[in-house]
Amino acid sequence: MQADNVPLLLVVCFLSLPLTFFSWDAFCAKKILFYLRIMTLPLNVDKWCEAVKASDECLSSPASAKNVEVVLSKSRTRGAQKVLCSCIEPFTQKLLMTKSGLSILSSLVKYGTPRTVNIICGRLLTSNPEIWTLDNKAISNIDVSLTEGFSALLEAIVYREDCNEANCLAILAPLSKKPIKQLFQCDFTLPASGYLLLRSTDKLHKAGKDKDSQEILRAALTTAERKPFAVRFVGVLMQKQGAYPDDAVRGEFVYSIVAPTLGKPDGVNLTGDFFKTIVLNSPPSALNMYCETISSLPDLYELSKRHNVCDIVAHIIGNATDTKPVFDLLAVIFKSSTDIDELLRSKKVPPLRLLASLYDNKACLQHVLKSVKGTQEAVLRGAKVKYLNATAPKPDLTRNAVMEKLTALRNDENNCRKRKRAV
Repeated sequence: MQADNVPLLLVVCFLSLPLTFFSWDAFCAKKILFYLRIMTLPLNVDKWCEAVKASDECLSSPASAKNVEVVLSKSRTRGAQKVLCSCIEPFTQKLLMTKSGLSILSSLVKYGTPRTVNIICGRLLTSNPEIWTLDNKAISNIDVSLTEGFSALLEAIVYREDCNEANCLAILAPLSKKPIKQLFQCDFTLPASGYLLLRSTDKLHKAGKDKDSQEILRAALTTAERKPFAVRFVGVLMQKQGAYPDDAVRGEFVYSIVAPTLGKPDGVNLTGDFFKTIVLNSPPSALNMYCETISSLPDLYELSKRHNVCDIVAHIIGNATDTKPVFDLLAVIFKSSTDIDELLRSKKVPPLRLLASLYDNKACLQHVLKSVKGTQEAVLRGAKVKYLNATAPKPDLTRNAVMEKLTALRNDENNCRKRKRAV
């Protein structure tokens, strides 16, 4: 090679480097995307077995768990369940070692037929019999990061009241035999124990009277590590009213757990969605007690304009049976007519709902009108109309507007005819 050509060759090589690296990066990116597709169960059920055969790592992918839940929750036949059950059969132990694997099993239990649930329960008993028979040592050895997944899986199994086959009953039997207080002390069993209380009046009454059980649950609700499990337990108990018997007992039991923690730094937040859900699903007897507790909070007046608090107070006004604590609550919230004006100026629904519920309850309305000077009933009536307009379906609003215009046109036409006749 001649010496004169060396610089030219170096320049050509230098200029070609970006293209080379760009092509290599593009090649690597395509490879990564290809492997990611292989390592994820897609939304297409027909490709599930192919994906698992290509790499069982796809069962550890959060995207796979999400896709499985989407498919199973929308499927109307058992086809997807059968395909998934056959694909994952050799990998049950692997599924129990990751959050995503536990989520896949939970989806099969939640959305599967009783036959599918029985198959999954059988595999669980075969893979880890000590955990599902509630052996204390085995439960204590569960990885902390997987406790929530195991707990959700057990909760899903207990929820499936329609599954009465042998494997399902083999998992439920140890739960029924164990003292309810011990179930409260364990994060693994705490959410599932809520369903046991719902289905057993005796256990519910005993837990409601047991001070130690209440203290255990209050401690769980104020401990950062245990709080998610305690919240799920309370959520299970506060099912829709009428779905289970003993609404009053359930409501008062939950009140005894939640009320002492209300307003405390590590306790239940008055303005949070969790407490709002509890109040909206509580029976009247519990609402009377919540009303007294809320009224005693030192920062209630400052928080009373928050939307969740407006919804809570509106529900209490409309459903509580004891007027005295309701009057005390209203005395804290409405100190002057400016408080009502401030709510009325809001363009959001919750403040208007509060004023509308106040107008609908004549006893509360008269109490507020007497205690808050300068407030007129017409103002609250206007708030009720504003609330109805804000919450009415759009087709209804359109229809009403059209009917009003038609009525106005007919009236104008009739007036014109009368004038012509008069002339």
